[in-house]
Amino acid sequence: MLEATDDALSKLRRSKGLEEQGAWAIADHDNVTDRLGLLLEDATDEIYVLIADEDTLDDELFDRLAAASESGVSVLIEVPSEETAARIRSRVPDAAVATTALAADPARLEGKWLSRILLVDRRAVLLSALSDGTRPSNTEETALWAEGPDHGLVVGIRQLLGTRLDRGSVFD
Repeated sequence: MLEATDDALSKLRRSKGLEEQGAWAIADHDNVTDRLGLLLEDATDEIYVLIADEDTLDDELFDRLAAASESGVSVLIEVPSEETAARIRSRVPDAAVATTALAADPARLEGKWLSRILLVDRRAVLLSALSDGTRPSNTEETALWAEGPDHGLVVGIRQLLGTRLDRGSVFD
């Protein structure tokens, strides 16, 4: 029995990390922000961010995007308004920023709406949503994230956004 357990643990250690095998759910704005930060820190080539809800823009996100841009990572950001675009350009001057209808009017379905989409190096994805909180004027954020070029969620988002980004007209 002990040998079987040891063998099973040994195989688990040799297998790819669990994070490469699944999509992970995150609850709480701070946890979503932490995961987003880790994904941004790992970027080497390209970061795409769709900000659908401007309340998710904070100093930490600005600082991480600026640091990535300064290190040579291409930063592409889509936002719902020109006012938000100007705010981002002032904080992340080398980023390509565009306004888009994709972010302009997030559909609210049963008190939930799109918050942000992150695609890093076309191999990691984070999708977050906001929902009405339990108290008035309080929102809660949850997210789903996945990594790995062959993960189904990453493949799907990469195909949808990659085609859009590769056309080049979005950020002209």
